[in-house]
Amino acid sequence: MRGFKRTWGCLFLTSMALIVAGCASIDPQAVQSQTRGKTIAVASALGPELNLTWVGTTIFNNQFGTRPVPDWRIDEQAAIYVSQSLTSGQRYAAVNVLQGVSRKGSTVPVLPAGTTADFLLLIEQYDADDPIWNTNQSFNGLGIAQRTFMGLAPQAHGHVGVTIELFDMLKGASVGRSSEFANWPINFRLSSGGTASLTTNPAPLVKDSDLETLREPMLDRLRAMIEKLLGEMGLR
Repeated sequence: MRGFKRTWGCLFLTSMALIVAGCASIDPQAVQSQTRGKTIAVASALGPELNLTWVGTTIFNNQFGTRPVPDWRIDEQAAIYVSQSLTSGQRYAAVNVLQGVSRKGSTVPVLPAGTTADFLLLIEQYDADDPIWNTNQSFNGLGIAQRTFMGLAPQAHGHVGVTIELFDMLKGASVGRSSEFANWPINFRLSSGGTASLTTNPAPLVKDSDLETLREPMLDRLRAMIEKLLGEMGLR
């Protein structure tokens, strides 16, 4: 069974197996006109960790944590996905992958010393309200969300939330952004017993063997999401 509704310019598509929420604030035709023949730098700030969220019956049962997965090379792979997609269209003078791009809050990012580009495409985590169980929590970036309620068996979902924002580096301004969040049921569960960084609060744990079963499905969804966002923005 499928349903949809449009809210504040964002599209929400729901099915029993997969939930996708997307939002864009960009004119693809204008982007095509502005960027054709220009140089584009690509950088990712998704980070080397998975976000773990366990939503309980009350706020006192909620647990939050992260799980480092440096061998997944999330930022490297995301930037390469973008670079390969943009290069294949042969619309740009050059497409370069950068590391060390810094940004404070919502300001325009700063390129590393000695690098230049007409435009910067920055890949970041998308912080989505809970589209899975409609709680007052939110899920962001790549990770695992789990829900328990009144003694019922836990439900767990993998999720990928990505925002891609384009900056005109000559004008020092954002051209626009496009975001997407997707989740799907997974066949393993988080456990308790970890400790959140810098606090003594309990945090969720995930087994190494379970992570391996999640790795390729999550990276595949990340790749597909990036392709979709680039298309919506008019960049490919």
